[in-house]
Amino acid sequence: MNHKILMSSFNPHAYGAPRVTADYACALHDAGHQVRFVYQAEIQPESHTILPRLRQHGIETIRLSDLASAYLPWACRTFRSMANDSDLLINTQRRDMVSTAMVSKQLRVPSLICVHNQPNFQGNGISRRLKRMLFQRNVSTNATRVMCVSQGVADILIGQFAVPPEKVTVIANGLDVNVIAPATGTEAAEVRAEFAIPSHERLVVNLGRLDRQKGHDVLLHAIAAAGNSLPPARFLLAGSPAPGGEAWSEHLHQLSQQRGVAHKVIWMGFRNDGHRLLRAADLFVLPSRWEGLPIAVLEAFATMTPTLMTEYGRRFPSFDDGVHGWYVEKENPEKLALKLVEVLQMNSAALQTIGFAGHQYLRENLTLRRSSQNFVAEVVRTISEARSATAYRR
Repeated sequence: MNHKILMSSFNPHAYGAPRVTADYACALHDAGHQVRFVYQAEIQPESHTILPRLRQHGIETIRLSDLASAYLPWACRTFRSMANDSDLLINTQRRDMVSTAMVSKQLRVPSLICVHNQPNFQGNGISRRLKRMLFQRNVSTNATRVMCVSQGVADILIGQFAVPPEKVTVIANGLDVNVIAPATGTEAAEVRAEFAIPSHERLVVNLGRLDRQKGHDVLLHAIAAAGNSLPPARFLLAGSPAPGGEAWSEHLHQLSQQRGVAHKVIWMGFRNDGHRLLRAADLFVLPSRWEGLPIAVLEAFATMTPTLMTEYGRRFPSFDDGVHGWYVEKENPEKLALKLVEVLQMNSAALQTIGFAGHQYLRENLTLRRSSQNFVAEVVRTISEARSATAYRR
């Protein structure tokens, strides 16, 4: 049976959770379901969003300027009307999660809340407590089902936020390596020429918004801690400040000056050529404090880029440290420094072997085909079970 699905993502930018949302929306559409996508944040140019891809796939996209307020009975009536005409509501970002979960409860329309990251709340003490309370209420009580991108995230929701285990399912993010343009073999020369980087320096790339979560400050401290032991290297940091995060971005720039590593760091801002940067790199580094299951790591695997990441959460299942890539303790600049020195001293052939092994790990464990099939099956199951329950509209 075909179903009417209403998907929401507060911010439709073309990376992270919204990118996964687009993958799943397209999979639902291909499975014969009617999918509509709503969002609030307006991003220009639109080419930096998932909107063109969704429209090209035949999925209707609608901007609702008050989406995040839809939980109020008198606000965002368009969303509430669309929700009332749907078989399932799917939410993928925390900014509009409260709206989706509460409208689901109020209208008795089932909902699937997708949690792509470990819950972490910012602001002053009162603000953090309020955000935590709203999050817990909505994932534990108002949501029909909760999908987590990793078992680590699921364990946190069950153990710290009292989400009933029977509500939780785990569907790992996946990536289709076939949609990535083939390597040209000229990426390294082009990127080095763009930034006047000499051939004897290693290229280390990070992809991620400038936000405390992503641990750029930890990386800067690690570069400084490595000192002269670190082989000549340049660190390319591709990402723009998180919304409202200009102060943190300025802090990072100042920190690079204070630690004496500014000459080793290139702040690239937003880039839409992440795959090209990864192919040019000798190493991809992810110094995050917390994550769910980061797409950037999957992209590094896909491009055969050796990957060094912090233990931001539970490790990848069956991941062999030192074979598929490397893990290091999070928020520990000294240990990250030691591992950077060790890895960047490896010869190119050894690094290529690690990159190839990471690529094989992706192909065997984290394919988009598998995750999309599991997601579509979860959607159908959620609707079917809700229709048999008295709590939901039939």
